Amino acid sequence: MAASRPLTVAVLGTTQTLSWASSYYIPAILAAPIAAEFGVSRATIFGVFSGALLLTAFLGPMAGRAIDRRGGRDVLAVSNIVFAVGLLMMGLSPGPVVFGLAWAVMGVAMAMGLYDAAFATLAGLYKTTDGAKSWKRIGEALADQMIVAMVVDRARRSTVYLAGRDGMDPRPRRAGRGPR
Repeated sequence: MAASRPLTVAVLGTTQTLSWASSYYIPAILAAPIAAEFGVSRATIFGVFSGALLLTAFLGPMAGRAIDRRGGRDVLAVSNIVFAVGLLMMGLSPGPVVFGLAWAVMGVAMAMGLYDAAFATLAGLYKTTDGAKSWKRIGEALADQMIVAMVVDRARRSTVYLAGRDGMDPRPRRAGRGPR
């Protein structure tokens, strides 16, 4: 039985809140005590975190391709396991080296499981053809081109402009109808 749209959105929203809280926001709260525990500066802790963010950016396209091939649900589910491994490593770190490795694992998890993957999955699950008045479940396949921006025409809300990695397509698209 297919999950309802509200249930899917609620589950994704909850898992995203937990994923962000247990990854991206950790240094803001725990950098000082971690630095004191390991005898390093807070800047070192934030530097390790910055390295994880760079790894996340580097792995993002690979995570997107995995979502295209396997579907977002599978990638997001695996990301939760990778998050758990990273957090376990972080909690058991005897020093800065293992802590750095834990953040590398977290970088992989963040590439797979933060909002980029969740939004791609959600966008791939539902489609509107009437300006968001109704939604249709369409599966998990993503579009062939990565969309980097979307603008809704304020005068005609069913008209959406898309910017892909190849630049802005100036032709307005009517939902479900292609360029005019």
